Amino acid sequence: MSIHVGEEVRFPPRELDFSRNIDRRLVHRSAVSEVFITDILPVGEDRVWCAAQLPLTHSYYNDHLQRTRLFDPVLMVECCRQAAIAGSHSHMEIPDGTTMIVDGFEYESDWIPGTVVGRRPGELRIDTVFFKETSARTGRLRRGRVDQQLYVDDSRVGLHTMRISFLKSSQAAALRLSQRGTPAPSTSQFQEGAPPPLAPMLVGRSNPANVVLSQPLTESGTVRATVTPWLGNRALFDHDYDHYPAMTLVEAARQLALLGMSEPSEYHPVAFAAGFLNYAELDAPLTVRAERPEGDASGPRTTAVFEQPGREVARISVALRRVEGH
Repeated sequence: MSIHVGEEVRFPPRELDFSRNIDRRLVHRSAVSEVFITDILPVGEDRVWCAAQLPLTHSYYNDHLQRTRLFDPVLMVECCRQAAIAGSHSHMEIPDGTTMIVDGFEYESDWIPGTVVGRRPGELRIDTVFFKETSARTGRLRRGRVDQQLYVDDSRVGLHTMRISFLKSSQAAALRLSQRGTPAPSTSQFQEGAPPPLAPMLVGRSNPANVVLSQPLTESGTVRATVTPWLGNRALFDHDYDHYPAMTLVEAARQLALLGMSEPSEYHPVAFAAGFLNYAELDAPLTVRAERPEGDASGPRTTAVFEQPGREVARISVALRRVEGH
């Protein structure tokens, strides 16, 4: 992906509203506090604009030790995810009861000054275009892709592409059962326990509740850890799941990349590329490994490989950048 900053911004035909959250059900959230989309406006058959307010004091998305305060790129990806889901339900005629499975995504931010946190919440505009693939036999939507451009004020600050599979809820449940052989447990069946004991500063955090890794080990140029998020973290587990959600794995990949740096507080993630191959099961150990970051000190990149016994779950690449003076 490449972004050409300075191109003319195509704003929607009316001002987007940032005054209140949309219905939480449109973005598959239980808590209104985890809804960031504030408005949806269709501008074509397969295109919508969405508004999102970026918070200043969120317990998860604003918990970072980096000296330069930027709006969290993981928050940007979450806003893109919410915009895609809300747009598909409200304007793309995706029926209720449809399960959306994220197969992969790419996100890139290359206009860092546009994401510097100021005195007021950020106002993010997301231009979303949908591409749909339907079944030749049934006409039912099977797969799709969304291409999104992100704007803060009049600056384009990032690009996001996400690939999705669509299943009826009954089909999704049957798929899970056939893959496992037994019903998948829910997060509600596990004790929340305590946050991982890893020192938060090692992964650029201040709140232990936001640490998702434990038992780190570095040998022969490879960094390894166990993925053990605190199930009481309502930003990562807003509702009950029968697997570790994709955004939890993204956070683990970010933390592993920072864990491999001598000064994690000097680096921000600026790009992700994720491919999800299997569900990350709750009742099996989940480990992640990565080679030490490649590239020079100003822009290292690493790829996190997630594994459970006998199979690979996901691969997520993270590009870091040293940010100073913004």
